[in-house]
Amino acid sequence: MAAQSSDASSKTANSVADDKAYNDDITQIWAQVEARVLQMAGGDRAKINDGLDIDSVLTYLDKVQEDDRKAAAQYSTARTVFNRMLQAISTVGGIVSDGASNVFAPAGMCYNALTFVIQAWRGYEGIFDSLAALLEKCSEFFDRLAEYAQTGMDRKLSRVACQFLELFVRICDRALQLRKKRAKFAAFMKQLFLNDDGMQDLLNQMKNLAEKERGLVIAQTWSKSSEAASNSRDSLVLAKKADTQLGSLVEGQTQEKKERDTEKWKEIVAKALGFDPSTTSAKRTQPWEAAFNRHRNALLEGSGEWLLREPIFDSWARGSAGASPILGLEGGDGAGKTTLMSSIITPLKRLRGRDGSTERSTVAYYFIEKDSKAVSNGREVESAATRSLLFQLATSDDPYLKSVASICDKVRSFTSLQDMWTQLLLENEDRRTMDNAFFIAVDGLDDNIGGLLYLLRKLSDSSATLRTRVLLTGSHSMFESIESAGVVFSRITLGEKNKPDIELFVKARMDEMDTLKDSKRPEVSEMREKIRTCLGSMTDGDYYKIGRVLDDIEKTAEVEEIEMLLETAGLTRPDKIEADIEKLNCTRTAKEISEINEIILWVNSARQWLKPNEMEAALALRAQRGGVGAATSLLSLETKLQTKYSLFAIDSYNEVDYKVSGIREKIPARKRHGNEEGPPDGTGEVQPTEVNIVKHYLSVVCPPDVYQKFGFDEFFQQKLVRKGNYIYQDADNSHITLALRCMSCLIGQRTEKTESLRDYSANNLLYHLEEADLSIAERDLKEEAGVLFLRLLTEDHAICSLFWGAKPQADGWLGITFDTVINPSALTAESWCDWILHDAGVRIAAKLFGDSAVLEDIKTQSLPALFKEKESDRHKILFEKVAKRAAGQVFQGGWSKHSMLYCFLVLIGILTKATEKKADDTSTSTILEALFNVTPEMVQLVEDWSQKLLDVTEKDVHWEAQKALLLVYCQSSHDTITNKHIETQALKVLDLDPRNCVARYTLAKAHQSRDEAIEMLTDLIEELHGKTEWRALEGNDAMLAGMLVDLADKYWESDHQTDLAITTYFRALDVDLSPLTLGRFIFILWNYGDRNRWDVFMQSLERLLKGPGISDEIAAKFALRLLMGAHNSEERIAQAMASENRWDLATMVYEKALTATSEPMELYTIRTQYARVLESRKGHEEAAIPVLEDALRRLDDIRTDGLRSWATNGLLTTLVWVYTRQSVMKAAEPDVVSHYHHKIEELYERFKSMDQMGKQLRIDFFSYFHHRGDENKAKEVVKSLVAEALEMLSDDVIENDDMSFWDLSLVFSVRGDIPNALIAWEMMEKSEQAVYAVYLEKKKAWDEKMALRNTGVLEASLVPPAASNNASVPLEMEEGDNRGGKGEKDEKDDEDDEYKDDQEPKEPDTTICYCDGDCGYGWKHSTEIWICKNSGYIQLNESCYQRLQNGTLQVKNCSKDHDFYYISKRDEAKYAAVPKGHVLLGDKAIALEDWKAQVKAEYVDCAGPEPTRD
Repeated sequence: MAAQSSDASSKTANSVADDKAYNDDITQIWAQVEARVLQMAGGDRAKINDGLDIDSVLTYLDKVQEDDRKAAAQYSTARTVFNRMLQAISTVGGIVSDGASNVFAPAGMCYNALTFVIQAWRGYEGIFDSLAALLEKCSEFFDRLAEYAQTGMDRKLSRVACQFLELFVRICDRALQLRKKRAKFAAFMKQLFLNDDGMQDLLNQMKNLAEKERGLVIAQTWSKSSEAASNSRDSLVLAKKADTQLGSLVEGQTQEKKERDTEKWKEIVAKALGFDPSTTSAKRTQPWEAAFNRHRNALLEGSGEWLLREPIFDSWARGSAGASPILGLEGGDGAGKTTLMSSIITPLKRLRGRDGSTERSTVAYYFIEKDSKAVSNGREVESAATRSLLFQLATSDDPYLKSVASICDKVRSFTSLQDMWTQLLLENEDRRTMDNAFFIAVDGLDDNIGGLLYLLRKLSDSSATLRTRVLLTGSHSMFESIESAGVVFSRITLGEKNKPDIELFVKARMDEMDTLKDSKRPEVSEMREKIRTCLGSMTDGDYYKIGRVLDDIEKTAEVEEIEMLLETAGLTRPDKIEADIEKLNCTRTAKEISEINEIILWVNSARQWLKPNEMEAALALRAQRGGVGAATSLLSLETKLQTKYSLFAIDSYNEVDYKVSGIREKIPARKRHGNEEGPPDGTGEVQPTEVNIVKHYLSVVCPPDVYQKFGFDEFFQQKLVRKGNYIYQDADNSHITLALRCMSCLIGQRTEKTESLRDYSANNLLYHLEEADLSIAERDLKEEAGVLFLRLLTEDHAICSLFWGAKPQADGWLGITFDTVINPSALTAESWCDWILHDAGVRIAAKLFGDSAVLEDIKTQSLPALFKEKESDRHKILFEKVAKRAAGQVFQGGWSKHSMLYCFLVLIGILTKATEKKADDTSTSTILEALFNVTPEMVQLVEDWSQKLLDVTEKDVHWEAQKALLLVYCQSSHDTITNKHIETQALKVLDLDPRNCVARYTLAKAHQSRDEAIEMLTDLIEELHGKTEWRALEGNDAMLAGMLVDLADKYWESDHQTDLAITTYFRALDVDLSPLTLGRFIFILWNYGDRNRWDVFMQSLERLLKGPGISDEIAAKFALRLLMGAHNSEERIAQAMASENRWDLATMVYEKALTATSEPMELYTIRTQYARVLESRKGHEEAAIPVLEDALRRLDDIRTDGLRSWATNGLLTTLVWVYTRQSVMKAAEPDVVSHYHHKIEELYERFKSMDQMGKQLRIDFFSYFHHRGDENKAKEVVKSLVAEALEMLSDDVIENDDMSFWDLSLVFSVRGDIPNALIAWEMMEKSEQAVYAVYLEKKKAWDEKMALRNTGVLEASLVPPAASNNASVPLEMEEGDNRGGKGEKDEKDDEDDEYKDDQEPKEPDTTICYCDGDCGYGWKHSTEIWICKNSGYIQLNESCYQRLQNGTLQVKNCSKDHDFYYISKRDEAKYAAVPKGHVLLGDKAIALEDWKAQVKAEYVDCAGPEPTRD
């Protein structure tokens, strides 16, 4: 190893220097704390009490509470939390002051900060509960740190302790600032502080610091254990623990910080374009990508290759002189346009760097789903397409992303689609300096082309914009309209041109036919050629015609019949469709036609497309209702569609639809005969008089024997029998008919088949009732609707089906928690929300009860009459039976958490809607959020109403116990219900029945005393364990096991009862093995690991994988959840296996998990995790290679581009590292070394043209080729990376250049170009300083504004503008296509909307990079850093570097054998003399622009001199 630096040889570990560095750090941090506390004191130092202690703070808290009698009942709980937090601060403060040489009192400053908060918020109702909730959150981190102090802490942990205190003061400061913002309000929710974004940001920083602290504790434990065991047999085990690479707990902090800039830019762009940033992650499949994947997955090998050879296409793609930037692919319906478009996307992406250039290709695409029921008008299509295309362009190219984000950050919103294209693309000056070509591909716009005409005209008019090229598919009329708009473009007309694709399709179909697949037989080969030629010449390239003929050919083996079919291939599409319909009318039975008409009903009028199993359920439901063809069939729907019902097909969405467009228009409308199966309009029905005419004619021209021979009489009789059974569509009655179907599904007893239609029925019944036009609907249908609607709201089974018949939202393997059951975002789409929380149900009832036909059979019932009374509370009356059913479930039912909470929400929802009378346009999520903040008053309100509904005069023990249980369930989500409330209710139950199980359990859950809770649980468990009859009831064993786990958790809280806890956990497994119980053991296993009880971890894991009562299916599901349940599960498993030397169990875990899922990304994750576990095993590292290579072979199983790209980058990075490591370890075996080198080079050649190769992967390949001495190949790898970085530096804004200089530093470091690397590091520091300068300016402006506001000067500015945030975008902002959904989006109300532009600027993290050791140190200045030249990614401070060298530190993907260089402490005077706009290259000042030109020449153009080497 060569460590290179001017003074590197003199660097040694100096304890005195370390002491000084530690004290300097502590002093610097605490100076910031004192300054902040002084600011909180309004700049008055006299307000800070240096002698403040815990008792003083609590005494002041008591005094503040004296006048707040209303809060007195809950105050003891809040005071306990305050006391606990103050004690933790005292302990942690002691850690800091004991380790520092300077004398100061950290805890005292924190006490002062908290006192200022108490003083500011005094007098506000419930505020101290809110503060207690905040402190409870903080104490989660402080308590653990305080525990570690008991065994002593090293300086690194002491530094972290100091940072914890500094963050606590910042949290107090934030709470003080919120008081200024909230001056106009007098009542607050419990979650006031925790709901604040700024507070959450600080808590997240505390969480991240806790992760760092955890790594340090493990490292410190290892260090101490290693000392104690140096001469013992445990040394080997401890060495294995050390080899689990503890430093990886803080690995990647630097890179993550750099990537946060990119994510921030993406978020800015997403918001400006109208997307929800949380839905635009690269790891999520976007609507446009899902559509592309569906079409691409159906491609035949070789599809579209002819287009790549087409001269017009090649000129367009290359941007040749004279070529139009717009290319059209013209064809009619079924011409193969979408197939062709989907085949060309990937080749366009691979155009990057052709002919040795650095030009990148960025492709954005959009497939218009013509049959999507979510797309209701052209405006939505144009808006969705424009926003999707621009978002794809921006997020696919970092330089362009940076530019677009800058524009979006300034303009915030756009006035129109034209404005988007103009500002972000057409007039974006940054595009001039970017070496990339944009390809925009849009399929199927046709009538919706208007939204892109502006862009097309602009591109057509300007030759300078040739690097933006557009590819369109569409009909002849669409291109005529484009041409008439003055757009110049090139065009390829499909038909003759795409014959190669047609021939591929015909060949693939024939290869699947039993009669034609054996092409070696001469007669078969001849017939195949005839079919290929005929279909290619007679069908005009119409895939529908071709497919129809091939369908018929597949059903016959007779040459004559095939030739007859080929003769009809040239019929026009409309003629073909009409012929198909008539053929079905003639050949299908009455039952089959009835089913065809039912399918037509659902395809035409259902709110969303039905999947095959749902359509089968619809047919079964139709059969249950009786009527023509009521019998069911054993044939599957797929078989029927293939063999009998040729109008339909299962499309690429796996949904039932018409086989081709145009069929719906050709289906005749039903005549109004009152008979559901009445004949259609037109002349399709054969009349008796017409039969008589034909008979008379035949009797004249045919001899009697010939007449009889042909069976004409039987034929005519068949025609007359078919009267009334014809294929038709009935638009007038479609929605009321589907409403009847939905109500029948919900009311009746469902079979296993019809159950799959329940969700559709519950979620879409309102829609069909709203759409039904009662003025034209048939009377008998309306009468039936009245009867079913009344039954729906009054019968128990129907109520359950509609309002809470869905299965629990939570996965049983993870347990059902309050949050997962009633999370607002999870329930927004639930069917009962529209009925209960809005006016839709009342509106529909008024519509139905206002029609005399609907009332015909229910007019004697009380509900319609009560509902129609003038002064009636319609909402309560309509849902009275629903409420009664829910009340019985809550207070008289069982213990089911899911049922109780759902029913409670229904009750409180009805009450809230009846009393608050909110506007019906209030979003569902907003209403739900208000309901979910459950208070004791809300519970009491529901209880009082339930008592009245159920006519209960005296509440029994069961009722009171159910209420106690309800309080427990609600508390798990919101702390407005305290342990005191639960305890009071439980004691009330015990007064009635001292042995009541529910009350004893709830009391134990709520009890403050751990010992008393243990005693209660133990007593209860022993009693229930022996109750055989009780345990025989469904779910009770799971309840008992839950109690055992709760008891074990109580034991686990004490270090002295760990063994008792373990024994109790095992008892729980002996009682129950349901998913609910096993789900809790996922977290129990990780708890074992946290206390290094790997022996118990292994025993439990073995029990859970192959113990008594554990089936293979249960074991597989548990293994899958275990691996997916934690972000670092593979590290813990590796540590466990190494500790106990049970690598066989690791294999079992991962092999079982692989059998539990078929989802490609989960399979990828399992394999790569397993490989990392195997790679961690000393001496057996090569075992990981087959697993990784297996994952590599399966990458194409991941069908989503974004996910596959992410997975590919991660996998290749790992493989390159593993191959490199093996080549080093096997250095004495040249053949083996050559083998691994070949593998790396093979990977590069295979993936070098992949779209969006990650930066780290490029650097890894660059490092490999550089160290192999292949400089040309090395430069080829990073040429585009350097070019992109330089493009991003082309603007004058230095504060967003940090990531670009980081990328350059990686390249320079690996190549050993130290002078340029030093410049990159210097500029990173300047970039961070510029960021902080901008922050200070914003902070100063904000402080001044707040000061004025507090005086009342700016009070008027608090009035929010009338327009919403997106008011300047008068567009339908749909989230993509959203096929099959409601097409609606609930907007979450922003609690602080009036202050949205006045929120305090967030202080930026200006850390340049973090140490990749285990110390967590971060550099604010680019000095005194050791940097690994093998990867460029690894940075170490002096202490960690020395530990790496002496073998006491393990750093992932790094080793002491690697080359490092050192950035020494710089000469500040020398750097200060460098002119502005210049950098120091060696000893010479050079203009920054000249430096960038030199870098470009050396690394991009590859024509410059060799860089200066160290």
